[in-house]
Amino acid sequence: MLASRRNATASRPLLPTVSTRARAIAPIVAVVVLGMAFGALLLDSTRTPAGPAPEGSQSAAPVVAADPCPAVDQVELVSGQVTRFPAKTPADVLAWAPKDPYVRHSLEDMAGVRAGPIYDTRVPKCRVDLLVLGQPAFARAFPQSWGSWLLPVKIGETTIATFSIAVDSVGIGAVASIRGGANPTLPEAGARVAGSTTADPVVAAELVYAAPPGCAPRDTLSWRLVRRSGTVVYLVPDYPGAPSPGALFGENEMRFMSVSNIPSKIGELASAC
Repeated sequence: MLASRRNATASRPLLPTVSTRARAIAPIVAVVVLGMAFGALLLDSTRTPAGPAPEGSQSAAPVVAADPCPAVDQVELVSGQVTRFPAKTPADVLAWAPKDPYVRHSLEDMAGVRAGPIYDTRVPKCRVDLLVLGQPAFARAFPQSWGSWLLPVKIGETTIATFSIAVDSVGIGAVASIRGGANPTLPEAGARVAGSTTADPVVAAELVYAAPPGCAPRDTLSWRLVRRSGTVVYLVPDYPGAPSPGALFGENEMRFMSVSNIPSKIGELASAC
């Protein structure tokens, strides 16, 4: 019994010892917790307050280019579409070509309605209305009946481009090509003078596609001239090495188009060499 009391008495000092340690650790824990709280507060104070995103950080809306010619009702071409129109006579060409989408689109490009290499600085910007289609001239793919109309585009008295309107055997045309400037041809009056002799004047003249000797495409523009005697000669304007206005050749010296070698575009240069 006495031993039990002694044991109990001996064990009592242990309780105050644990309590003392807890009291010693508590301030340390408090300091640590306080330090963590202060650190979190300090970190939060350095953050940018929530609010609307800066204007520059917003997703940029797609920029739509301003239409440089808002007054022009622009033509939209359908990829792969080929438009055709009546083209039996000059009157047909002048009536229908201005309505053709490809002709209109090209005229717009010449006036700078759209950015591109066709724009001609001689045309005031956007002034499609100043471009005029001149008198067309027919060039036959001799000896065939088909050929093409050479349709000049003018601003004032200056020819800035020429359309080639390919025409089939029944008189239906379509834009085949376009080239800058006037056609390298001599007016008919000058061709008649060049092909005539004092005793044998030219009585008929026709613009045709025919290739002279040498390296020249079969769709070279030449004048087929028939003299009063029935002799046929061909005047090739600007023939290399020949004095102005060109060189004269006999019919047996010329090369002509045939159905088997029709070019994909009448008027498109295709080297024969």
